[in-house]
Amino acid sequence: MLSSSPTENRIETIKREIASRITKLNSEIDSHSSNTNSICIWKQKIAVLMAAEAYLSGENVDLDDVISINPCYTYTWFPIRGWKPSSASETKKIIDKVKNRNGFPDLFSQLPRDLMLILAKNTAGMINLAKTSTHRYRWFQENLRESVLINKLLTHAVFGEWKAARKIWSTYPAILRRKGKVKCGEHTAYQIAWKNEEADIIAEMNALLPLEEQQQQFYEIFPDGELVKHNWDFKKGSLLLQNVFIAVTKDTLVDEFDMSLMNDETKAALQALHDYLNPEISGHCQTGLVCDVRIYQEALKYLDNAKFDFLTNWGRTTFWCIRVEEMIASLLSTGYLRAHCQGIGNIVQGGQKMNDAGCCFPKGEFSYFHCTEDMRPGFHFYVDNSGIPRTVPNVNMLDGGEDWRIYITQQKTRLEALKPPKPKPGIALRVNL
Repeated sequence: MLSSSPTENRIETIKREIASRITKLNSEIDSHSSNTNSICIWKQKIAVLMAAEAYLSGENVDLDDVISINPCYTYTWFPIRGWKPSSASETKKIIDKVKNRNGFPDLFSQLPRDLMLILAKNTAGMINLAKTSTHRYRWFQENLRESVLINKLLTHAVFGEWKAARKIWSTYPAILRRKGKVKCGEHTAYQIAWKNEEADIIAEMNALLPLEEQQQQFYEIFPDGELVKHNWDFKKGSLLLQNVFIAVTKDTLVDEFDMSLMNDETKAALQALHDYLNPEISGHCQTGLVCDVRIYQEALKYLDNAKFDFLTNWGRTTFWCIRVEEMIASLLSTGYLRAHCQGIGNIVQGGQKMNDAGCCFPKGEFSYFHCTEDMRPGFHFYVDNSGIPRTVPNVNMLDGGEDWRIYITQQKTRLEALKPPKPKPGIALRVNL
């Protein structure tokens, strides 16, 4: 299993060890200038050690380039001799023979264990490091098991499929410390849960992570400790939404039987709203919440009794429910989207427990994220308050504003209670793995 990260003092110790070994290797090269094979290995080791030193100093270094391009010790011996080993055991014998004859240790055998964890910052790096060291291979196998699973875990997390994700972290709890690439940058599963306002899941993970780890991960994505969407102005979003409403009320092309029909003004207003809401398009998704749920509440208000008549016909009402409300709903964080799919009325009024299998509809016909091309949310249907996908609005299920107000208030209160306290001044944060 993965060990805890090194402290700042330990990192300085490692850097001194690296500097000492580089000096020793340079001395060996000067003393054995005629030994080509030895020099090849010594220079490779120096390159890796220098890259590791730069990485620990905060420089942007891709160790995979250093490790994988020219592993002159392990693999280039075979082409030189003109033949390949026939099995893994034979490969090991050859490597051991070469090593014993020349007195060369494995490339990474002498590096400290915690430095190995820092260098192996992703699955590819872990595999490349394992290739360079026969002594480290078995130890790496234990960590590779978790590295291979990290992408699977994060995929489940992004889609709100916490039941499947739980099976992974319950077996490998330390995987909650590991980052991986998702659409919005590099995050841990814990950070994805926070960005998506998944209160129940965060509470589970808090029981598995020490306070220091919670603080490190939380304040990395919410530096000021505020649970807000970054680089976002609610007033601007509301104005863009209002522009869509005005355009729709004047649009004579809108047809309840064809949601693709609209005039240029409506199309431009809808696109502007979508682009501002979508963190992937706006480019502001590494930190902060995925979405400000208040904008969805604002969209629901346009179909209350006071404004309903302004839409003037059923086609525009259908268009608003599907192309506007559901477009916004599709960008909600999974903490709210799962409730939306299950039916906010079923949860608030019916007392149903949230489905942790994902963003699934009550009857389980299909998942919100796995719809066919000709039946997509925000284009072909919207989800009403009971969790039923509809292509035509149900006049009795248009107003869910009060249910949403109650649910959001409950969620926000829980999330505030789950936030880790700010770390005390002067305490150094760990190096991220």
